[in-house]
Amino acid sequence: MSRLMPHYSKGKTAFLCVDLQEAFSKRIENFANCVFVANRLARLHELVPENTKYIVTEHYPKGLGRIVPGITLPQTAHLIEKTRFSCIVPQVEELLEDVDNAVVFGIEGHACILQTVADLLDMNKRVFLPKDGLGSQKKTDFKAAMKLMGSWSPNCEITTSESILLQMTKDAMDPNFKKISKLLKEEPPIPL
Repeated sequence: MSRLMPHYSKGKTAFLCVDLQEAFSKRIENFANCVFVANRLARLHELVPENTKYIVTEHYPKGLGRIVPGITLPQTAHLIEKTRFSCIVPQVEELLEDVDNAVVFGIEGHACILQTVADLLDMNKRVFLPKDGLGSQKKTDFKAAMKLMGSWSPNCEITTSESILLQMTKDAMDPNFKKISKLLKEEPPIPL
């Protein structure tokens, strides 16, 4: 098995956009970049919808609000409310039955992301974490979560959204590369 993400035509990949909600928008330093990554990967999903799924979760929206208006939801996105920290609730579990790989991004790294990744690994999924699309309110919590999830390699890889775009394309001759390369040229709101 390759250490890299497979080409988008090889197996199914799910993009899990986790809890990018109003209540957190002012409390997480990297929040604007999390939204940027969510939109970047949503556009990738729109280019190859037959091989990918786009799942968005909202954690207790009654108390924490809806996803922020800046997120562009693909028409085929699955929006799911939850109260568990992990995103692996019955509706999501059903959507993931035919999925081999999961790209998980959003907040908070030490809570919902961490528990989602653990559950995905228990389901024998390969997990990829674009670090530029992850955040927590406290840097210490975020660093500890990244260190822990990084130790779960080889089935959990910490990477970046740009690297994911390139890994899933593999070749400049790919029929979708020209469109995908436009996504590579976009700059995040907060320089990394």
